[in-house]
Amino acid sequence: MALFRSLARQFKALSVAAPRVAAPSAASVLSQAPRFAATAAPTMVSTLAMRSAIAFPQLQVRAMGYKLKTKAAVKKRFKVNKNGLVKRAQANKRHIATKKTRERIRRLGKPVFVQGKIRKNVLRMLGKK
Repeated sequence: MALFRSLARQFKALSVAAPRVAAPSAASVLSQAPRFAATAAPTMVSTLAMRSAIAFPQLQVRAMGYKLKTKAAVKKRFKVNKNGLVKRAQANKRHIATKKTRERIRRLGKPVFVQGKIRKNVLRMLGKK
């Protein structure tokens, strides 16, 4: 055991200690960070977020959030009432009408309301909800 201790001391004396580098302070990290619209008082979590934002610029997100375009195809085909009801035209009226009765063609000309999950999806695509 004594031999082991003496060898350990010899190796310790031979080894070169790596220079100690101080970690950057939170203030210096915050001063280098880009300015955001609404910055709260720096906390541990926000400091870590700032450090990761500096290290990985692809992680930076606008404070406003994502903004989606309205779908042009949906905008052409659907209309939303003041009540929030979604109106659409019916299919099968445009051509091959010789075998359809006049009553059926008139009925197909009237708009109908979209309901359920489809209505919810249409409103989302229009940017209403």
